[in-house]
Amino acid sequence: MVKKVTFEGIPFGIDKDSGRVKDVFSVARGMDCHCICPVCKTDLIAKQGDLKAWHFSHTTDVQGDCERSLLTSIKMMVRQVLQDEEQLFIGHLMVGGSAGAMPLKTLSFDVPICGATADVTASVGDYTVALFLDDHNPTTPKPDFSHITVDDALIAIKLDLKQMERRLIKLQGESTMDGNFTELLSHMVTGEADGKEWIYHPD
Repeated sequence: MVKKVTFEGIPFGIDKDSGRVKDVFSVARGMDCHCICPVCKTDLIAKQGDLKAWHFSHTTDVQGDCERSLLTSIKMMVRQVLQDEEQLFIGHLMVGGSAGAMPLKTLSFDVPICGATADVTASVGDYTVALFLDDHNPTTPKPDFSHITVDDALIAIKLDLKQMERRLIKLQGESTMDGNFTELLSHMVTGEADGKEWIYHPD
């Protein structure tokens, strides 16, 4: 049986003071990282040793179910990257068309759209773009675009968090890491089309 490769710990925590998402490479070592888990809010330890890959781990007193803490931390960092960079790299709607960076203006978060919740919405020219960060959770409602018309000026894009997770696992497993986890996610969001899918466009 092939052993499933997983990410050790979690790559991102929440800074207690600023509320911003922090990479384990950008904080002080150990309990001095001053970060908490994005799911259960338990204090985190930044493990930055010489033998194992760097990661955050929980202190012993976990306050809740953290089964999805890895994907939740990835989702929160992607949202932060979108807010900071205000752009998304996306493939052309038509196969064979040129991909490119889509500037995003007037970002909002957790917006009800078509029976679901868009993680991020933004203005792109005359359109509203709805971004759904897909963590493959079967209980998450899916948007229904059947009643949307051209006059609604809506476009929707799905970002695959599981693909980002696989890339982070691969990066963590490299003997010599080239860059940190934030740099990889930022590139995946703003610098390449992989892991993104048009799920609604009026054309």
